[in-house]
Amino acid sequence: MSVYQNNANNNNFVRHSTPNHGGLAFRVWTKPGDRPLSAFAARVTPLIYDHLAERMGIPDPAEKEDLVAALAFRNAAMENWGLMIFRGGRLLDDRRGRVERKRS
Repeated sequence: MSVYQNNANNNNFVRHSTPNHGGLAFRVWTKPGDRPLSAFAARVTPLIYDHLAERMGIPDPAEKEDLVAALAFRNAAMENWGLMIFRGGRLLDDRRGRVERKRS
């Protein structure tokens, strides 16, 4: 298990998984109360990856892609091999602004 996955498990994050697209597993990690807000990211991210792979003519070499919605994250986003961390309001579909209010 990756170090960041262990950290997510220790911090009570839940996973929203999507079916594999082209062999790539997509998972969106959030706090339990924000899981419903991750449905849009979980649905659209594989479509974006498929489009980019087709447009560029090269498949993604990664086996999985984890997207983490972190509430207390100073940067807007950060990416590593197979892991992208976003400020919650940048990743989650929250039209009421609930995610950003939690941070304050």
